[in-house]
Amino acid sequence: MGLNFNSISFIKSYDQIIPITKGWSFDEKYMIVKEDDSKYLLRIAAIDSYETKKLEFKYLSKLKDSGLNISLPLEMGICNEGRSTYTIYTWIEGEDANLLIPKHPPNEQYKLGLEAGKILKTIQSVPIDEVLEPWDKRYTKKILKKIDDYNKCGLKLPHGHIPIQYLHDNMNLLKDRPNSFLHGDFHIGNMVFDGEKIGIIDFNRFDFGDPYEDFNRMFFSADLSSHFSTGIINGYFNSDIPDDFFPLLALYTALNEISSLPWSKQFGQEEIDNSYRISSKILSWYNNYLNVTPAWYMEEL
Repeated sequence: MGLNFNSISFIKSYDQIIPITKGWSFDEKYMIVKEDDSKYLLRIAAIDSYETKKLEFKYLSKLKDSGLNISLPLEMGICNEGRSTYTIYTWIEGEDANLLIPKHPPNEQYKLGLEAGKILKTIQSVPIDEVLEPWDKRYTKKILKKIDDYNKCGLKLPHGHIPIQYLHDNMNLLKDRPNSFLHGDFHIGNMVFDGEKIGIIDFNRFDFGDPYEDFNRMFFSADLSSHFSTGIINGYFNSDIPDDFFPLLALYTALNEISSLPWSKQFGQEEIDNSYRISSKILSWYNNYLNVTPAWYMEEL
């Protein structure tokens, strides 16, 4: 975006500005190291996302006193001669959790999952005041659009009709589901680990909806660690899992299974192949959606 950093007063006295290239977001990201060695995250986005960024700032700010190890907003504004919006966040120390956690003993992976699940529960506890269409109506529209996108993308999963059939057969599960503040992209790839505690980052896909939908990318976590993923669920529910959770998790997983293919098409063959691989795993975990509890969930540890 050709950013002029001098237009952001927060970082006028800095020692280093280090670009961050990891991740799938269209935001530009930088680690800011100030003269006192304090670190911050700077995200730059196009100006047309200003209202969305303002909403994210509003709800994450409500978690400032929560004590959670999450990336919190400190300042936002307009920069780059009105072409961009920026947000400054706290910096969360740690390395990529998806690289570190699978190297730990299974019992430690599980304990870290418990921690992550409890953090998610607190994130979703933020009261919301948005006027929203009922969840079943909103999500049914999303299902139909994603199926249409899948049918038009020119690629097909080997058994794509199976998750699509599960979606059509189980949309009734969406009725009367509550609306909560959601992380929107909650999985091991958006977590860091400093050797002691989990940190949750990248809220730029935040949303409002059924709190169970925040588990819709659990297959990314389960692909690396069944113990960690089981811990997330048990930590979130304090090991008292409601009867409606796993059927709805299967529904949200099914939609992500088919929507991953149109998404991956824009990033090339490697991502397309990964969509095929994950789809095969999901079908195996769910026994072609004949089971609603995925095989990676460990009922006995």
